[in-house]
Amino acid sequence: MAKKISVGIDLGGTNIRAAIVDENGAVLVREKMKTPREGGAQRIIHSIVSIMHAVLRLSKNSSKDIDGMGIGMPGPLNSETGQIAFMPNVSGFDSYPARREIEKQSGVRTVILNDADAAAIGEHRCGAAKGKNRFVMLTLGTGLGSSIVIGGKPWAGQDGYSTEMGHIPIFNSEDMCSCRKRAHSESRLSIQGLFTDYSNQKGSHLQKQSFTVQSLFELARKGDPVASGVVERYAEALGRVICVAAIMLNIRFFVVGGGISSSFDILKHTVYQVIDKYGFPPLTDNIVIRKSYLENDAAVIGAGLFVLTDS
Repeated sequence: MAKKISVGIDLGGTNIRAAIVDENGAVLVREKMKTPREGGAQRIIHSIVSIMHAVLRLSKNSSKDIDGMGIGMPGPLNSETGQIAFMPNVSGFDSYPARREIEKQSGVRTVILNDADAAAIGEHRCGAAKGKNRFVMLTLGTGLGSSIVIGGKPWAGQDGYSTEMGHIPIFNSEDMCSCRKRAHSESRLSIQGLFTDYSNQKGSHLQKQSFTVQSLFELARKGDPVASGVVERYAEALGRVICVAAIMLNIRFFVVGGGISSSFDILKHTVYQVIDKYGFPPLTDNIVIRKSYLENDAAVIGAGLFVLTDS
């Protein structure tokens, strides 16, 4: 009997990634496009449907051959109702019926879930957290995403929303978060936070278009003092967030994913130093932090598996 397949999609602040995923979590084909910066929700929905058709063409399948489409999306949302409360990094999604609109335009059964939850499902089934039924997933990229996995499944609280560790007000600063509040963890643990810190330290008006996270971390690896300081402060902020999560949840296994996690090797030492300095034994003893095994495929695999097995 042929294996069941689905389309898994990860809507990020920078890229939209899609794949055909089978029931074992194998990626059969994949595609990527830039996330539209203008046009609001309708432009995003159009792009999601377009990339769905693209991976179907690449795999020589039609919409009738798949068991559905799973989409990891940022921000507070309710998987059961298909409603998005809002997206901090993407405009036009306030109180938006995403599932209904996507199904209307695609003609495909669709489930939506928080993008960090999707990544956690992928890592739990096929990656760094395989065999771990209790862990925290942190996604480091445009912003800071998070998922708490208990009993092998992402935890959802009131109104069906997942956790949002990117919006914990733990810093005594006026740094602006993407949600327009101040002092949130994402004000530092984000691409914008890295850019703002680097620009401030350089004392010059850098053009954001010329700034890349990759170039910043490469400068830090080469010993550039300004870049090294920015990366150090990012790692300190990440260590504080992990401390808070470990103390509140009594969970000691963490997976870090997202684009910035590719540089976790130069963050790791400072992160563990911060945990040791500010932690609360025994709740922060023997914390294990693993880099994502699935990397950019984590959320697309998790979203695809979710629609095949959990919806």
